Amino acid sequence: MKHWMIILISCLTCSLAACEKTSTTGPVIGEDEDIGVDEGEGEGEGEGEGEGEGEGEGEGEGEGEGDACAEQDFAIEFKPTRLMILQDVSGSMTDALQAGTKWDQAKQALLYLLNEWQSSSSDTKIDFGFDTFPDLNLNAGNTSKGCDVKSPVLVDTATGTEQTIFDIINPLTTEDIGSIMGTTPLCQGMKTFLNKSYAPVFTSEGATNYLLIVSDGDDTCGGVPGECQGKGLFGSTYPTNKHLGAMTANLLAQGIRTFVIGFGGGYTPGALNAIAAAGGTPFTEFLVASDTKSLKAAFAQIASNVVSCVFELDPEDPTKVDLDEVNFKFDGADVPYDQTCSSSEAWRWVDVNKKTTVEFCPGACEKLQNGDVKEVGATFGCPTVIPK
Repeated sequence: MKHWMIILISCLTCSLAACEKTSTTGPVIGEDEDIGVDEGEGEGEGEGEGEGEGEGEGEGEGEGEGDACAEQDFAIEFKPTRLMILQDVSGSMTDALQAGTKWDQAKQALLYLLNEWQSSSSDTKIDFGFDTFPDLNLNAGNTSKGCDVKSPVLVDTATGTEQTIFDIINPLTTEDIGSIMGTTPLCQGMKTFLNKSYAPVFTSEGATNYLLIVSDGDDTCGGVPGECQGKGLFGSTYPTNKHLGAMTANLLAQGIRTFVIGFGGGYTPGALNAIAAAGGTPFTEFLVASDTKSLKAAFAQIASNVVSCVFELDPEDPTKVDLDEVNFKFDGADVPYDQTCSSSEAWRWVDVNKKTTVEFCPGACEKLQNGDVKEVGATFGCPTVIPK
């Protein structure tokens, strides 16, 4: 797994050469013999040229104020990324899989993810949370509550929660999962996050929020008619693909994007793809994992993709920043502005009216997520660079 750090750079005052592309200064009068100027005082053209004294062609000796734009740096900050893991702990997770059970394999991959990212969470700006479907705290043998998702969220998203989640997962054995005797309330598990009081930090604004679902089977619980309940096979009332897609779209409307991993078989691809297609992420199809190794790879792929490409502007004195003359740089090179992101390697305002948050377009974002960019800078004082 790649580890990388983006360092905000300082770019105090640009030289004439550095801002040559934005200079508004024309040629100095008198340097070109073809320019017709009467003898005498020979005033320079434009505000920035100054007045030239003397005879002949009237060369001006004074330098104008417009030779270079005064580019200054200001701070930008990552917009935090929250990743809520929603893990299937239904009875089928006790099924045999290779040299153990599905839960054994999933547990090792989850612990790996937490261990790998614990030391780097401050750099990657990912705040983890953890929850399960169905609830974990059911009494052994209580089959009547196998569809419950009524308990509070296990771990809401926050910085440094990896150890807390680790301590919940690590002691859980296949026997513990089997004692839940739970079915698969996938749709209802997703629905809980529409309630902002369920996981108040994860569902709040101010960050980019992702839900990561790991499931080994189809929804077998149903729910409220029209939301998580439809007419299924043999008269069942399990959610249809349409219900799952609609629930995912509802989450997206509240700012929660959804990834989904199908683990260990037992699921219907169409159901998980309905979630993936509506999830608002680059993965429009679900990711497949069949063992610990492939689940680790899926986790790593998702974790690298959720690294934020959204930045909050934090100028020391906002009143002195002309937001019509803002530029962003990758390793010292200008990234152009394109509000439509027609140019992939560009940036845009998240809200063009407020101009407080910027997002890098897909091509530029990919460079950030791949670790190809070591330094990100923000400057004002020179006209905003646009694609050529």
